[in-house]
Amino acid sequence: HVTANTGWPAGQLSELEVYGPTTGEPGGNLAAGKPITASSTVHTFIATNANDGDVTTYWEGAGGAYPSTLTVALGANATISSIVVRLNPDPVWSARTQTLSVQGREQSAGTFTTIAGSATYGFIPSSGNTVTIPVSATAADVRLTFTANSGAPNGQVAELQVIGVAAPNPDLTVSGMSFSPA
Repeated sequence: HVTANTGWPAGQLSELEVYGPTTGEPGGNLAAGKPITASSTVHTFIATNANDGDVTTYWEGAGGAYPSTLTVALGANATISSIVVRLNPDPVWSARTQTLSVQGREQSAGTFTTIAGSATYGFIPSSGNTVTIPVSATAADVRLTFTANSGAPNGQVAELQVIGVAAPNPDLTVSGMSFSPA
């Protein structure tokens, strides 16, 4: 969207290139900085803390409000190979278990489907306080649903990472061009 050009009375473009991962490249964290929401929060432990790149900040669901959810919108379909859930590895965090499931929703779908069933995962600070859940799915939105936490009244996530590559989307089609003055 060009709104001004000091050298010509219309927008000018010699070439436009858009780069992204191609199929077969190693996957990266697709959730970093993406829009993220939660079904509930407690105090200042808000959803955006869970994908800000800082394990010292975290999301926590409101006590006793199970199930609670944490959902990240990737923006477009992605081929997902794993979900990484991290807590702060500082020893002040006691070891705990969290019971959660993972759901995904493709960009053209209206509902979420389960991509990793409910399971109880151990978080141990001396081992990095990280859990990796292998999955094989295509989704544009990823949701964690928590039903138990042995160390707090609800689910907690310091960093949610969605590992994968962007899935192919339709090519850009230019349907018309015009500029003024003619």
